[in-house]
Amino acid sequence: MINEQLTAASDATAGTFRAMTNKPRQFWFIGVLACIVLLVIGLVVTLFHSGLHVVIQNTGSQPLRSVVLHVTGASYSLGDILPGATAHATVHPASESHLEIDFTDPTNKTERLDAGGYFEPGYRGTIDISIKDGVIEMNEQDIRLPWSLP
Repeated sequence: MINEQLTAASDATAGTFRAMTNKPRQFWFIGVLACIVLLVIGLVVTLFHSGLHVVIQNTGSQPLRSVVLHVTGASYSLGDILPGATAHATVHPASESHLEIDFTDPTNKTERLDAGGYFEPGYRGTIDISIKDGVIEMNEQDIRLPWSLP
């Protein structure tokens, strides 16, 4: 009888020990799973908040007609921008890029301005451009890496 009780107690202790040794594995698995979930959430947030917000302001005396923003792999039509007005778009380049601006001047000549900058897919921030009589008057850029804080 005592032998049976000792064997039962030994079996119970062994079972408890096995259950206790499995807990660190369970916690490790939960930790890894939590890290993966956080990484995926971070990537999704980065993708939805990426892109550069470009604002074009016409400070000249003539309208800028048929304004188009160009980045590598994409173009964004802003239409006509009257004197004193602004237009904007969020651009998403396909690879390494800079910003170019096309418009038609009052003599029906197509102009292309190089606004410079350097950005890639996933970058975010703002580019503010003022154009006066066909010339870039102001070019302020706040371009950030995808993983940088706002």
